[in-house]
Amino acid sequence: MIFWIRSELARSWMLMEDYIIDRLKDGYDVCLNDFCTFGISAKYRRVDRINEIRAESIFVKGMHVRTSEVVNKKLKWARFERESEK
Repeated sequence: MIFWIRSELARSWMLMEDYIIDRLKDGYDVCLNDFCTFGISAKYRRVDRINEIRAESIFVKGMHVRTSEVVNKKLKWARFERESEK
C-alpha cells in the first residue's frame, strides 16, 4: 500500500514538473495557489545598442521561487537551532 502511494506521488510530481517547465518555457510565471510562484530570469549577450537585442541572443539565467504571503506568515514563527557539534 505504501509503495503504491509513493509511486502515485512520484507520478503526480512528474506531471506537475512537466507542466511547470512547459509554462516557464512559454514565458509565463506559474502560481501554485497560496503556496508559491515560479518564474525565470533572462539575460542577453552584450550589445552596443538596445535595438540590436534579438530573441536568439536571450537565454535563461535562472529560476526563482517566491513563496506566498500565506506561507511566509506560517514560516514567520519557525525556530532554528544549531546542532551540537560531535
